[in-house]
Amino acid sequence: MTGLLELAGANTNPQSRRDLVNVLKLAQMAWEDEKSTSSRRRPSPKQIQQLEASIEKTRMLLTQIREYDDFRNIGFVAQQIGRGVVAPPAQGLPRNPSISDEELIFPHCDGPVVAINIEPLLRATSLYARRRRRGRGGPKNLEKEAVVFYAEWFFRRHSPKKPSADPKNPFHEFAERFYQVVTKTEPGGLDRQIRKVLAARRSGQ
Repeated sequence: MTGLLELAGANTNPQSRRDLVNVLKLAQMAWEDEKSTSSRRRPSPKQIQQLEASIEKTRMLLTQIREYDDFRNIGFVAQQIGRGVVAPPAQGLPRNPSISDEELIFPHCDGPVVAINIEPLLRATSLYARRRRRGRGGPKNLEKEAVVFYAEWFFRRHSPKKPSADPKNPFHEFAERFYQVVTKTEPGGLDRQIRKVLAARRSGQ
């Protein structure tokens, strides 16, 4: 871990170390999920497109109906952490939680409660499906991209250097070492994933 901090030129204070430990865990979970997904049976491209269209229609209707006073809070819900709707990443969530209608409207309050905005979650679901379409031009090496995403997240927050696509930029060496720590394997080249992650970051700013 110290080696990664040195490669990033990051401070070695407790906050930097905590952030690095947490982001390594998230990267490992994302990498393992992407690796296992690539070997599973997949829905047809038509099913995925139908799901995307349905989600997009729901998002549009949700935005429109929120303009009415009586529905301005629709899609904003509060739920207790750990009861099947929201949980810390390491804890995981059940695929089909058993939650009554009453519990969805009136959450339990015997633990921490968080507020949730459904619209970004719908958008994230649509993006998740879109990235997994089959066919020409479909996603490749998403497990690498997931690891590079978390490496860039840490580097951007803790390094005095700004990450760039220039191979001489220290982020490249950091990303490769980060990948080795997460996957226990050699990356075999991350240039394409680095360019993609950095481009997505610029477009989102």
